[in-house]
Amino acid sequence: MLKAVTFDVWNTLLRLDVMRERMAEGTAEVVGRDPIEVRLVVEELVRDIKAKRQRLEVTDPLKASWELLAERLECRINDIKNGVARGLLRVLEDPEPLLFPDTLGVIRSLRDEMEKLAVIGNVLLWPGSYTRAILEKLGIAEYMDLIIFADEAGVMKPERRLFLNVLKELGVEPPEAIHVGDGIVEDLGGALSSGMKAAIIRPEVRKTTIIKELGIAIIPDIGSLPRVIYILNR
Repeated sequence: MLKAVTFDVWNTLLRLDVMRERMAEGTAEVVGRDPIEVRLVVEELVRDIKAKRQRLEVTDPLKASWELLAERLECRINDIKNGVARGLLRVLEDPEPLLFPDTLGVIRSLRDEMEKLAVIGNVLLWPGSYTRAILEKLGIAEYMDLIIFADEAGVMKPERRLFLNVLKELGVEPPEAIHVGDGIVEDLGGALSSGMKAAIIRPEVRKTTIIKELGIAIIPDIGSLPRVIYILNR
């Protein structure tokens, strides 16, 4: 029986494209560049950093992303930090566009059904504290028993130690928990290696697929999660 759900944040609960757009706008203001140009540089940088992270070539993706973005935009690291902070202010002024349509409804329904809810997030371009502030602003944080980010924990997904430490703090065993995210390596791989069940979000799929024997579900969006939990608990 599932007792806990842990969530990734970006492209799971919240829209990453909107967040990166605001961050690019803020950074463009500080460095005096076109926002579209900055956004393209950011997208390329994210792909590079993620590839290096998966090859274990990067131990601090937040610092690495700041350094690399400053290099590519020919500015100071402090300019990048200031630009990202401006982006956060833009988001906090109007956070609603970040929400997927079903996010709050799903979280509220699961709060009534599950013993524990938590967030486990990696970081890139901005610290976990920024995402924590957004979750607070949107009213999501109040439903969570625990929120932890990689820069706070000192370890990143898919490292199983991060998942197991969260479950220990929640007081549940791995088979009693399901992790939900969009990353094949970070979320699906990390959860399964920790003994948890996993739901992977793939917007391109038209219907939910559940492999109950393996504890895996492929879903088009967060709105499909309650049905997955119901079936896995049968």
